[in-house]
Amino acid sequence: MPVSDVYALVNSVVGQALGTTALTATNAYQLVDMGNAVISSSANTESFMNVLADRIGRTIFTDRAYSAKYQSMILSDMEMGGILQKVSVKLFDAETDSGNTDGAWGLTQGKSVDQWVVNKPEPKQTFFSKRSVYKYHVSVAREQIKSAFTSESAMGQFINYVFQAMQNSIEFSIEQLGRQTMANYIAQVNNSAQASKRVIPLVTNFNTAFAPTTDLTAETALRDPDFLRYATEQINLYSDYLTDMTTAYNDGSIERHTPKSEQRLYVLSSFEKRLETVVQYAAFHKDFVSLNGYETINYWQALESPANINVNIAASTPETVNNVMAVLTDRYALGLAKMDDFVLTTPINASGAYYNVFHHIHRMWVNDLSENGVIFTLG
Repeated sequence: MPVSDVYALVNSVVGQALGTTALTATNAYQLVDMGNAVISSSANTESFMNVLADRIGRTIFTDRAYSAKYQSMILSDMEMGGILQKVSVKLFDAETDSGNTDGAWGLTQGKSVDQWVVNKPEPKQTFFSKRSVYKYHVSVAREQIKSAFTSESAMGQFINYVFQAMQNSIEFSIEQLGRQTMANYIAQVNNSAQASKRVIPLVTNFNTAFAPTTDLTAETALRDPDFLRYATEQINLYSDYLTDMTTAYNDGSIERHTPKSEQRLYVLSSFEKRLETVVQYAAFHKDFVSLNGYETINYWQALESPANINVNIAASTPETVNNVMAVLTDRYALGLAKMDDFVLTTPINASGAYYNVFHHIHRMWVNDLSENGVIFTLG
């Protein structure tokens, strides 16, 4: 076992901590073990004869369960039946109540009022039927790996860790598909006929409202306290606007209203942190906006460009939207329906002494542009 004598390092860091010595470079490599991929016959031996290999004293499995983001997208499970049907009914038009043939006011002697006039409701029916399917599988060989463990329980723990890694892979894949669902929604709204009402360019609106005293850009706006307060105000206002019955904040096909309890707000975490540090209060605290299902998102689509999205909304139809700070939607504007998840295991291969485990995932990812939704950008 390699030994590092770190007394000098101890003295140095203690002196710096106590303020008796100035800040100086320290040999942290002497203290921190970065780990080796394999046991070295020269480095991992006892320190007396330097011949006998060190034994593994303990094995640690980093089997941390991963929980996918975008949990607020999850709809109820729908295993039976292949199609999700969504039915809405348009609002009715008012009619006169003062005519002499069809109203209660203005009745005429000798004439009757027709109570049998047909007025059919106008339903809007939408079907969602695209099922996304994929699978993971892992091979399990017990006999061949026995020599790597000191007990049956240790080997069992390793196998459990393998299946935890598979579950984490599934959770992570669901999260990334959730990001694609969000990115597609942003792109579709930006490309829609209602984009002028549903994509809110915060910087442009701020500059217009306070012209000619300000001329912010997307870069400078995030350092301006007045703008950040304005942005908070606008998100709060649109949260109120969505509670009214209107077609302004959807595709215009049907009247919608979204109560606060049915709203979902997704905020880019870097934008939220800027609000907290520059404006110096929790801009999206529930006491201020009372939104159910508020969630911070570290990036919309790609870690290297957190605020941007770039997707094809149809074949050969790319759509790019930059500097997206927040998305406010109806509960049912975006969704994930769990169609069917199942695990199947093969028999043991008698010749190879292993078996395979397959995890099948069937999900439905939904964008409904007829539901209310607003995108906030630094445009």
